[in-house]
Amino acid sequence: MTTDFDITTADELERSLHERRNGDGGQGTAPLVVEARPKRRWPWLVAGLAVGAGGVLVAEPLLNGESDGEVVVAEPTALTTASVQVTDLVEEVEWDGELAAGETIDAAFASSSTSTDQAGAESAGGTITGVPEVGDTIERGDVVAWVDDLPVVAFYGDIPMWRDLAEGDEGEDVRQLEANLVRLGYDLDDDVVIDTEFDSDTETMVEAWQEDVGREETGVVAASDLVVLPGPSDVVSVPAVGASTSGETIVQLEAPAVRVDVVAGRPDADDDAGIIDSLAEVGTRIEHGSVLMTVDGSEVIAVVEVSPETETVLAALNDDDLEELEAVLAFMGYDTTGTLVVDGEVDEGTTAAIQAWQTDAGLPATGSIDPADYVVLDGIGDAAYSVSEQYLEVGDELDDSEIVLALATPTLTVTADIAVGSIDEFAVGDLVTVEQLDESTFDAAVISIADIATPGGADAGPTIAVEFEVVSEPDEFVSGSVLIVTESSRIDGATVVPTRALIALREGGYAVERQLADGSTELIGVEIGTFDDGLVEVVSSTADLNEGDDLVVPA
Repeated sequence: MTTDFDITTADELERSLHERRNGDGGQGTAPLVVEARPKRRWPWLVAGLAVGAGGVLVAEPLLNGESDGEVVVAEPTALTTASVQVTDLVEEVEWDGELAAGETIDAAFASSSTSTDQAGAESAGGTITGVPEVGDTIERGDVVAWVDDLPVVAFYGDIPMWRDLAEGDEGEDVRQLEANLVRLGYDLDDDVVIDTEFDSDTETMVEAWQEDVGREETGVVAASDLVVLPGPSDVVSVPAVGASTSGETIVQLEAPAVRVDVVAGRPDADDDAGIIDSLAEVGTRIEHGSVLMTVDGSEVIAVVEVSPETETVLAALNDDDLEELEAVLAFMGYDTTGTLVVDGEVDEGTTAAIQAWQTDAGLPATGSIDPADYVVLDGIGDAAYSVSEQYLEVGDELDDSEIVLALATPTLTVTADIAVGSIDEFAVGDLVTVEQLDESTFDAAVISIADIATPGGADAGPTIAVEFEVVSEPDEFVSGSVLIVTESSRIDGATVVPTRALIALREGGYAVERQLADGSTELIGVEIGTFDDGLVEVVSSTADLNEGDDLVVPA
């Protein structure tokens, strides 16, 4: 917008500059002093009007208060133009932080059998009879510790062993158990279906595993037999052999990454296994809608975001009742072409409705009604999972259910020790930007702020620990120092000009020189506001400044 200033107007500035260049009838008018702000690197004594882009400004050094009035002519300075911009100005504050990779896991165990203490009471405490070495890497199937001379074994997953598992049990923890046993090679006949039901095939695998690890072949997995880890984990600390396990953490581990096994198959395929045509390569980022593989020419899609609509359609697909599926699609409004007939026959209307659902769900519009073409991975959320291992190869057969791929994501944590006087700058849920040493950035959010301050050293005051959760995983990262960038204030839609376009006036205030279409220029008085990285906000001006206007600046 335009405004009136208590400074020389643009016309008066033009006239004043003209008079100072041409004289004023012998009165000996002194040249107009154009002073520089501290951030400017070009203080001039203007001897004449600028001639526009590509011209030359004849400039002279500023005179100090003790000068005798002599003017020393400096070298001519070339000019160019820069545009007026409309942008958002953000004031940012940088804080020192630390980025670390590795999720700490406290593995606590109970004895696999009860004993009687001296008072005659039963006790579940056992005795540690063996531990791994600090620095060892514990992988799937490895022994984490020996309790009462029996091994406690590591499986991969995200569901803790909260109960004993036996034939007849159902649940996702059963699926996790079966996936681990299959991956360890206990599906000897290659006929186990990895699902949520603990059946006789599961029991057979358990007994074979128990025989190998030296446990009694009961077919029942006790909660104390296993420790569930997110992936390969390094031993950080161990207790002494002979220590009791009663309620104590006996092994501490650190997992640099979380793994997820991708189970896929071709159920009810008339006993004919599918053939894998392609597999996602190691390192491929897997997100909602990613193609995990192709089998017999059909794409197998990762379903990460499971909305209520998607859950309903997938359930209908798994029921293997086409008429029910068509009814569900019609009821949910996916008959966008008006051609869907609920008759249990696959036709153009059925395919169009499936494609409408897929598009709405953010999935590739393949039109597939085969439930095997959808693999639900809702547990990975927004984390940056990538393919870490291929268990099968192109050309392999794919039966009812097999572990095909492993996905992994780094377990990153960001922390900062914030001075007590500045802690009000943070609140749980605040989003921040984390900048690594190579200047790459990723987003994080505050998840906890300590209640108690930590005393500072000799040269520092007390601090409060702030922990951040990584929101968008970086493609590459290096553990160590990072900058945590927060937003202190923001001005949206500000009109800004380069700071080097400012002319500080002896009469007070500032001006900019705008180049007109005919090549001439005009001076416009401006009131300035916030500075930001070489730009300055124009709060108001004596004439309209529009986005894209060309301003004269030193080249």
